[in-house]
Amino acid sequence: ALREYPGCYTDVKLIRLPRKCYNNLINTCARARDYQKAEFWFDAIQKAELDPDSYSYNCVINACARSGNTTRAEEWIERMRRAGIQPTHVTYSPLISAFSRSGD
Repeated sequence: ALREYPGCYTDVKLIRLPRKCYNNLINTCARARDYQKAEFWFDAIQKAELDPDSYSYNCVINACARSGNTTRAEEWIERMRRAGIQPTHVTYSPLISAFSRSGD
């Protein structure tokens, strides 16, 4: 289910877009370091009855890592695994960068 996000109209019915469009929205949120909006659009993929792919997960993980929320990024990696999608170097790279910036 979509979670409420300030500034989003949750009472408006979402149109079913191709997964690629949702992924582009998630990636845009990642570049803006806004993991909450990235998670919102990830939820929208599922609400549209589409299956998220590795790119969908990687973009959310990147958004979490870029915003400095490494714990949340790790949670998404576990969620990715539970969905049967194997993390790759692309998945771990933003997390490693975030840890190196934070000194952890």
